[in-house]
Formats: sequence, structure tokens, C-alpha cells
Amino acid sequence: MSMAFTSTITAEFTDNALIFAEDGKQPITISYRDHPEIFGHPRFLMVGKDRSAALVATTMRQLMGGRLPLIAPKFVVAINRPLQGGITEIDEQSIEEILTKAGARKIEFKKT
Repeated sequence: MSMAFTSTITAEFTDNALIFAEDGKQPITISYRDHPEIFGHPRFLMVGKDRSAALVATTMRQLMGGRLPLIAPKFVVAINRPLQGGITEIDEQSIEEILTKAGARKIEFKKT
């Protein structure tokens, strides 16, 4: 019986960038300045769900060495970006929708 490889990717929202990391691999940093159409609004973590999902999918493939996983990866999301009023359920739902569209199997929020 062969075992399917599954991976866990950490997505960390910081003050200046979104950082994707997978164990043992070099993290990929996406600067908010480089993508104002996605990260330009101070309140929202990510806007434009289709564009955001495309960016995440491209970054996920890049992080995984260009291969498509047999089983979609799990994402652990850490939000270390201060937002007035904190992170709402709507913020989390939006991120879940974007990551699912990008190919995530499961999304877990790490409370910081």
C-alpha cells in the first residue's frame, strides 16, 4: 500500500507581507506593496477573491517545487497583522474561501 504525501503550509500575515512556508523549505514572501490590488485596503486581509486565489495557487505550486500535490495541502493561517477591531468571522471566512479556491484541503487558524 502506498502512502499519499500530504503537506502543511503555513500562511502568516505580517505588517508588510504574506509569508508562505512548508517544513524544510525556503519560505516565500509576498510583499503587500507588490500587490496593491490584493492587499491595498487597510481593513481587509485580502480582496479580489479570484486574484487572491490565483496568487495563492501560484505561490503554493512554487513552494512545492512546481509539483501539484496528490492530496491538497492543509493550511495553518497565522494573522500577525493588527487590524482595527481584530479578526472577524467574515475575515476568516474570506480567507477560507480564497485558500479553498487555491486548492487547500483544510484550513486552520492559529490564534496569536
